[in-house]
Amino acid sequence: MAIFGDTTPCEAALALAQGVDVMVHETTLDASMEEKANARGHSSTRQTATLAREAAVGRLIMTHISSRYDDKGCQRLLAECRAIFPATELAYDFSVFPV
Repeated sequence: MAIFGDTTPCEAALALAQGVDVMVHETTLDASMEEKANARGHSSTRQTATLAREAAVGRLIMTHISSRYDDKGCQRLLAECRAIFPATELAYDFSVFPV
């Protein structure tokens, strides 16, 4: 398992996540706001899902979504991630996932 908090894309993340069963990673903003996310030390949906794919993880659990997104917006973020890495799940407060 690899767990990432506030993280911008970096080689160290790829090395740490390589081949894990579950990667929990913040996905603060959608792909169109990537520069803004990175400037604040965060990752976009595209960056997080790409990391999951490149690291060949088993599952991606998205966390730390910006409060600007309502439920419909969160589902859009999930769809963006799944377009790149289908084995993606969205964590809400108090979510429980078997590992």
